[in-house]
Amino acid sequence: MSSAHSPAADGFDRVDPVAGFRENASPVLAVKADFLAGPVTPRHRHRRAQLALLPERVLRVRTDNQLWVAAPGQAVWLPPGLIHQTWSDDRPSMRSLFIDPAQATMLAPKPQLLKVTPLLREIVCWLAEDGADQTGSPTWCRLAESAVELIQPLEVTAVPLPAPTSPRLMRIEDRIRAAPALEHSVGEHAGHEAMSTRSLLRLVQTQTGMSWRQWRRVVVLSEAMPRLVAGRSVGAVASELGFRSSGSFITAFKEVFGRTPGRFVSG
Repeated sequence: MSSAHSPAADGFDRVDPVAGFRENASPVLAVKADFLAGPVTPRHRHRRAQLALLPERVLRVRTDNQLWVAAPGQAVWLPPGLIHQTWSDDRPSMRSLFIDPAQATMLAPKPQLLKVTPLLREIVCWLAEDGADQTGSPTWCRLAESAVELIQPLEVTAVPLPAPTSPRLMRIEDRIRAAPALEHSVGEHAGHEAMSTRSLLRLVQTQTGMSWRQWRRVVVLSEAMPRLVAGRSVGAVASELGFRSSGSFITAFKEVFGRTPGRFVSG
């Protein structure tokens, strides 16, 4: 007799190894999962498409070479089978819809940020929490269908951030995030990684498509997001990240993310 965790014909486990749900014939499944702060999952994939959201926190999802950052009014859409890793700067409680591949193909074939209206947020949270014991009932199924119909991309085109795969750049990125206000020189970072400055500049360009200055600015500015959502003022965040004024921080933030810090927080 086969185990409940044995792979199905498509190569996926009958019980999702990360989200923990058991596969069945339902076109939509809803899951609530609590995690510790930091990298909350190993690299993994799901047979189903996933709509992932943190109702009150910033969610980061890393694919092979892209980083998607979702504010509380947004969700990340992940197509079926896409390898990814999720994390947050707090102790998040993630709510997800897992949608059957046959239905997901009609929504979006690539990862993207989605707009989460208050109605969609409340439906997803109810499906995964208070309504979990009603899964499969007529009411639950109608609301699940409504949630899928409410899925829509952001009105403003959201561009993912570069996510280098080089272990050297990943370590440098971690050091920048740990002390974003300290602007160490390229040479200092290269020295930490036992490589020349020229080699590091070339590696950054190859892996991110950006110059060193552009890439570092993106890494630093991405650290603003959880601070802003946590209620820190624009002036305080600008100072914490090493900007000389709130105005220069706002300008840089808008250049990278297409919205002002205030619009980011308000969703």
